[in-house]
Amino acid sequence: MPSVVHCRAESAYPERPTGFEWEGRYWEVASIIKRWRTPTGKGFLVCTEQGSLFELFYSHEGREWKIRPANLPEESV
Repeated sequence: MPSVVHCRAESAYPERPTGFEWEGRYWEVASIIKRWRTPTGKGFLVCTEQGSLFELFYSHEGREWKIRPANLPEESV
């Protein structure tokens, strides 16, 4: 089953993730900590309303999202 990420698309998709479904639960994005682009897609490090950090990566080629928890020390954020 593909990952579901809800986004705002202002000038191009994806522009700003607003929430996502992961492990049967909906997570609302409180803030975007970091954004990056690669030749294959766009990535976001986000903090959720619950205070958890996740990496969201959108693959242009596959037109799909990959979601994974980001275990970073607090001082790195």
